[in-house]
Amino acid sequence: MSRALASATTLALLTSGCGHSSSFVSEEQSTSVPYAATIPVRLTYNPADNYWPSWTQDGRAILYDYSTTEGDSHGDDRCIGLLRQSGGTRLWGMCDTRREHADSADSFAAAAIDSVGRLLYLEASTKRGSGGLSGVNQPPKTVNLWLADTTFLFQRRKLLDISNGLQLDGHFVNWLRDTQWLSPSSFVALAQFDSIRPHMHGAEVDSVFIGVGVVLGEIGTSGAALSMIAGTHGATEYSIAEQGQSLVVWRNGLSVERVAMSGGLPQTVATLPSAPGRAITGVTCRDDACIVTTVASGAGPHAWRLTLSTGTFTDLGAGPDEFPRLSPTSGDLVGRIFTGFVHSIPGASLRQQGALHLYPGLLH
Repeated sequence: MSRALASATTLALLTSGCGHSSSFVSEEQSTSVPYAATIPVRLTYNPADNYWPSWTQDGRAILYDYSTTEGDSHGDDRCIGLLRQSGGTRLWGMCDTRREHADSADSFAAAAIDSVGRLLYLEASTKRGSGGLSGVNQPPKTVNLWLADTTFLFQRRKLLDISNGLQLDGHFVNWLRDTQWLSPSSFVALAQFDSIRPHMHGAEVDSVFIGVGVVLGEIGTSGAALSMIAGTHGATEYSIAEQGQSLVVWRNGLSVERVAMSGGLPQTVATLPSAPGRAITGVTCRDDACIVTTVASGAGPHAWRLTLSTGTFTDLGAGPDEFPRLSPTSGDLVGRIFTGFVHSIPGASLRQQGALHLYPGLLH
């Protein structure tokens, strides 16, 4: 039944809460919610945070990460949700509500559903505790990459244990993000170094994710093996482009680069003109076109269209603050917009909150 979840022709969407199956929503129901009159369309109203969106392969729904509650002294669980592209009630969620994990802080990330409904995801788990400089939770911390079915989330196969990190081409990796399936036995992902920012200048203890590069994952009988794609070292953002023939990467600065999917020397595609405080916050592509988002001093976040064949930028106006993601089947773009701050505990410093928004037809 769940194998139809993300088929090429029909998206069978689950209506249940975290971690168990229920009835499907029909195709008609899944597209019946109209876009709001105001653009961008706000998709999430979770009182905590929402981030790291990605699209299902058929462009019918959006996967994303969300916090279950406002922050507390033990840190929030991080869950995965599924939304219609037009928003509305969360259709499906993945949280660890098992009794044996009640004393743990569990985070899910790097989720990707393939065309037959297999779910690839990263799970990080720590015991709840007072923390210290190491954060709000106590070691040991386990980080594993799993392969499961969308209906039977914990009947799963461990593909890779990166609890102690990995050395890939001399670079330390202990986190993955933006996973995308390439085939039934391969995927790509952004490899990162997950570090801890201690209390300083009023900021809370928090995770800091540092880009390491883009990795190719290959699934075999004994699990998954990762290898760094040559030419992507130091990538902070990446996107598949040109019908899967290339990767578009951004490292730092205002330049966007192209690297062959098989790896090779990076080539600069284009460089945005400098402006006070201007910085790139995200890159997402489909075929020959990309959307690049930026911030600048005295101006709100902007979206730019980048045409790869000509290396030209076109200003599209207002865009999301971060995490822009283009639909694989349309010109729709989803991204995160900052919505305010919240106290994690009374008297503590403030923590950012954000909501996902949709820009219908942004890529013309």
